Amino acid sequence: MPVLRHIPLTFTAEAILRIAGGARNASRGASFSGAGEPSSGSLRRFSPERQEKFRPLAEEMRALALTCAAPAAAWERYALEDVANDTGTVTLCARPLADLRDDKSDAAPPKCGEPPFPERTEESADNDGAPRLSLVLGESATYLDGAAYVFAAVTTIGPELERRLAAFQAEGDLLRAYFLDAAGVLALESVAAALRRLAKDRAAGEGRTLSPTILPGSAPGWSVEGQEALLRLAGGDRLGITITEGAMLRPLMSGSFLLGVGDFAGKKHPATLCRRCARYETCLWRQVEGETSEPEEPCDNTREEKT
Repeated sequence: MPVLRHIPLTFTAEAILRIAGGARNASRGASFSGAGEPSSGSLRRFSPERQEKFRPLAEEMRALALTCAAPAAAWERYALEDVANDTGTVTLCARPLADLRDDKSDAAPPKCGEPPFPERTEESADNDGAPRLSLVLGESATYLDGAAYVFAAVTTIGPELERRLAAFQAEGDLLRAYFLDAAGVLALESVAAALRRLAKDRAAGEGRTLSPTILPGSAPGWSVEGQEALLRLAGGDRLGITITEGAMLRPLMSGSFLLGVGDFAGKKHPATLCRRCARYETCLWRQVEGETSEPEEPCDNTREEKT
């Protein structure tokens, strides 16, 4: 299972200012990463004057985030066996694809490799004896209709930024904590964007395209508990990522997502599920639309490990 490290973090101080300006009560230490959410009426940007006032702080927290972040991602690919739109269930081969990641030109039907964590997954077996794993994605299952396989991924920037954030909060420096939190979330999105770019490039080499990005807890019909399955499928334990009983990843600045890779011609899938998300009206990410969707540097600059 491959791991990516040394991923370029491409977010800007302007992006920090955008999402910081989109939330209210900055002085009260609201958190972008889960401790607090704005109301729909609070999505507004800083005035030009306030942007200039807070720009040095945004630059300072960006520099700190770049210093203490340890960006990394783990991923694996699994053959998609079936999509049952009536039940919102997708069935995967529970073993990762066998070495297809090393041959971009191979568009042959996917084959199964060795099972990851078989002791921790609920599997069934078809008549051919190959293990199967079912995921309940609800209405989001339809976005995988047309996929040959799925790309399961987890991302993180490590625990150090979280520790710095807690230190600022303990010292009562809530404004720095607020801006560092924004920088951390942007750093994590840079990691996810780099991984999506890698998936897109490899899919293109196979003559395939990608589904929308499907995130547990945000994609319609897929609960946040889906993170547990993605953590196992992607091998997130190799990055030191764990999951709580409430299905939250630790370190806090970690994430997970699923992509379908295949032929989606005529499916009319949206490019993004953003507008389908239950939190669309209160989402701060719309403040930085276009700045976090793709990394500024190609993924060839990342370092890939295979384990």
